Amino acid sequence: MSLSLEKMVSGPVKDIYALVNGDRCETRKYLEELADNPREAMMANLQRMADTGWAGQGDNRIGHLRGSEIACEFKEHKTGSRLMFFMHGKRVVVCTHGGPHPGRPEYRALVRKVERLREDCLREGILP
Repeated sequence: MSLSLEKMVSGPVKDIYALVNGDRCETRKYLEELADNPREAMMANLQRMADTGWAGQGDNRIGHLRGSEIACEFKEHKTGSRLMFFMHGKRVVVCTHGGPHPGRPEYRALVRKVERLREDCLREGILP
């Protein structure tokens, strides 16, 4: 596996990256497939995180995936679009992939995928 990071958004508080596997970037591909309005809303969420960080409990556009302290998601509520990510340290956010709000059967697999990708990044030593 050849993993790398591509910087998507940078701000005074956080740097947000997309995970690239070889020449494939699931995050970029997902964002490109979204219609203009949901894509713009998702990019605004990323910029808000880079500029101000995570507001915490009151911010329903960002959240942990149930059952994980590692796997998180950016949410776009009108279409149900989600962009999965994990954090590394205080400054680094790594987006792994996107998709619709998961149903119950897919949820645990989604959490495991984000956690596994984080472990792969740590093993390959690519996190800043």
